[in-house]
Amino acid sequence: MWGLIFLSFVVAAVGKQNLAIQWSQRIYGPDGPWNAITVSVGGNESYYDISTAQTKVDLLPGGAWECLVLAPDVCDSYSDSQCGRGGFWTPAEDEFSYQIAIEAGWGDGTPYESGDNDPYIIQAISVYANNADGNFTTYNASLATIKNATIVNPDGSTRGPELGFFSLGNQQTHQTFTTAPNEPSVLTNIMIGGLYNNGDIPSYSFGLHSGSAALGYPGSLVLGGYDKSRMIGPITTFTHDAQYSLTLLDIGIGVETGASPFSFTDKSGLLTLNNSKTGQLNVGVDPQMPYFHLPDKTCQALAKVLPIEFDNTLKYYLWKTSDPSFQKIINSPAYLSLTFPPATGESDNVIIKVPFSLLNLTLDIGITDTPTPYFPCLDTSTSSNPGDYRLGRAFLQAAFFGANLRLNSAWIAQAPGPGTTKNGLGNADYEDLDDSDQFPDPTAIVSDTGAFNRSWTGYWTPLPVDSNGSSSADHSSSTGGSSGLSTGAKAGIGVGVAVGGILLIAAAVGAFLLARRRRNQRDSKSELADTGRHYDAKYAGAPVQPMQQSTPSELHAPELLSGPNQVHEMPAQSHHPVYG
Repeated sequence: MWGLIFLSFVVAAVGKQNLAIQWSQRIYGPDGPWNAITVSVGGNESYYDISTAQTKVDLLPGGAWECLVLAPDVCDSYSDSQCGRGGFWTPAEDEFSYQIAIEAGWGDGTPYESGDNDPYIIQAISVYANNADGNFTTYNASLATIKNATIVNPDGSTRGPELGFFSLGNQQTHQTFTTAPNEPSVLTNIMIGGLYNNGDIPSYSFGLHSGSAALGYPGSLVLGGYDKSRMIGPITTFTHDAQYSLTLLDIGIGVETGASPFSFTDKSGLLTLNNSKTGQLNVGVDPQMPYFHLPDKTCQALAKVLPIEFDNTLKYYLWKTSDPSFQKIINSPAYLSLTFPPATGESDNVIIKVPFSLLNLTLDIGITDTPTPYFPCLDTSTSSNPGDYRLGRAFLQAAFFGANLRLNSAWIAQAPGPGTTKNGLGNADYEDLDDSDQFPDPTAIVSDTGAFNRSWTGYWTPLPVDSNGSSSADHSSSTGGSSGLSTGAKAGIGVGVAVGGILLIAAAVGAFLLARRRRNQRDSKSELADTGRHYDAKYAGAPVQPMQQSTPSELHAPELLSGPNQVHEMPAQSHHPVYG
């Protein structure tokens, strides 16, 4: 019977509360820009100020087991690139630390190729909160120092990673390593699980909104709770599993207010499977991945109605910036809609709206030589992982994602725009998620139907409509790529044209007679009526704020791994490229 080395320090907790993690002032890419958080890693002594033995690094939220931190060696082959901008960590030897003689592998289906010599280091990791003083530390945390990782772009070119990942946890609060036969197993702390077991946070949970780095809108990550100012109801709920998977029912296009920049007011039926049929799709919510990782047929369907085209060199969908509709679309209240099933016990589907301004992202150094606007839709499923579709950081710019990991429950909701405070619906409003709560209290979720529109005031400009309330162009609702006109509607148009022609003739005769009579009147004068268009003030909008420029870069981490067993045998190395 193997023994078990349980590395754990007991530190007195001052009381349970949610922790709103501090975000970095730097932003990353090269296919974003993206927001990141700042943490401190290293050391393992609990009897003095741990911060004196730690190194600060930036990490992207995402992952399920160990936190991934870059070592300087990872950029040896990319010394002239953006590699390592988030910071490096070289673990110091510590009497209380422990190194596991197993190399950290990235696992199958991950977005980069991994080399060897990436050891697990059992030391401390600390976070800093906006709503609490001091640092909050998990000792004997499961950390991996990444010395070998190569990100493979869709075109086959490679780049070094920019920063690592901060694990969001899974059903287990610990990770167990089996090193060798007849050797004791090693039990380490998953970061958030350690805070929960230590009594720092009220539940083993998180609430995440990635924000928009391009708009200067920071993210929100709350451990043990959520920020009510980043969530608009209703929510849709689903069971937490290895992929945080839920059902995507449809994809469409709509306009929140004002006229449409398209030849239609709304369109549905754009979720197209790779067999060219429309239908629902199982997708994972995965902040480790950058794009809308969807069937390519769906990306193609979107390219038929948006000014985007697939670039055969870069292998991305690029915005056609010279198209007259491009600026109208990205600056207007138009959005991409994703439809999900209702929450348990509810009847209405939940629609998440992603404004197109958030989908005008930038490819930069590491992928292109010059900044290039692109649309983040990409099919990255492979023959070994067919049907592996995910909604990544591009989606989480406009969606709120939360989970109570102990209860295997998760939810998503509409996230607001930046608002006047750059914090969504107003000042931060942090709420605990109790240990027994599967989901947030419905009474704590804003359900005002106008909240989303107001939160985007100043960041989009509604297009003007005619004085009669209709848009200045003929618009219709449609499904997929069809015109949206039924046979009956077309017949009705034909009858209308005929009747309209008769009325025009009658009007012309009347106008001729009236004009002749006026010419016979003495000192008659003709007046030109003011036919200029006047628009309601509510459609005037506010100036669109310019996008911030950056030279970001990124790292992608392993897919979410979770399962019923505590014992975690480390995966073998993976050497097949998956785009990131």
